[in-house]
Amino acid sequence: MVIYPTLKEKLDYNYFRSNLPQELVQLQRLRTLSQVQYFTGFTPPSLSNISTLHTLNLSFNPLQTKIPGEIGNLNNLRILNLEYDNLSGLLLIFNGSKIETLALSDNSLSGTLPLDICRRLPKLEGLHRSSNLLDGEIPANISECSQLDLLSLSYNKFSGSVE
Repeated sequence: MVIYPTLKEKLDYNYFRSNLPQELVQLQRLRTLSQVQYFTGFTPPSLSNISTLHTLNLSFNPLQTKIPGEIGNLNNLRILNLEYDNLSGLLLIFNGSKIETLALSDNSLSGTLPLDICRRLPKLEGLHRSSNLLDGEIPANISECSQLDLLSLSYNKFSGSVE
């Protein structure tokens, strides 16, 4: 794959047939990586070096893997969408994040929601976690997420209530 130096902001609506190319990390101005279809690997760990990445949407891909912790190094990431990707393993919530939308529905993720989710993700507007293997108490203070306007936790094993 040839990466042109004039590509500055978006790389979306592509049909990669295997892993994302390692050359993506050369795009130091890339803001959006979205709607990449037929991707069967996961993000190269070096993708976390693209400090300008704002949107990472790899939904609807047969990834069948775990979410790499390196995604937490994307300090400017606002939208993370990994829905319908056959992901497994523990649910990851990153600290000090600028995340506004965290969409991980329809996977096989396990674990609990952290009790301090509103402190960890103060800009959170949308939390999509339906149809996973999550359990435990819904944090009683979830209403303290002042920006939250969409909360989807259905089809899990949560207990408790949202006030």
